[in-house]
Amino acid sequence: MIPSNYNLKQFEDIDYKIGFGESIKEVKTRMYKALMKVLKTDAERIAIVSHATAITALLLTWCGVDFNNYSIKFNGKEFFDGQWGYCQTFKLEFNENNDLISIEDISAFGDNDE
Repeated sequence: MIPSNYNLKQFEDIDYKIGFGESIKEVKTRMYKALMKVLKTDAERIAIVSHATAITALLLTWCGVDFNNYSIKFNGKEFFDGQWGYCQTFKLEFNENNDLISIEDISAFGDNDE
């Protein structure tokens, strides 16, 4: 059985997991490796589709998360208010060295109302 505070607990302790599941640290590592592999291709634009927990884990590579409201900041600037919409969409831009240089929430659903 999954504890009621599982979502918060897994982000407070990135090594926390239940049974054979993945920890946030493992998800972050898996997603980062996959992204870096894709960035080595000649593609100029890439779409990655996933669920909120996995995307948040990946964003922890570069961003800070306020776990009081799940807002996310890149370089000290909040770009996501923590309110997940139906189709939350982020645009990440990387330089030629595959360093993240900018990130923004480009969701088409305005204030995330469904």
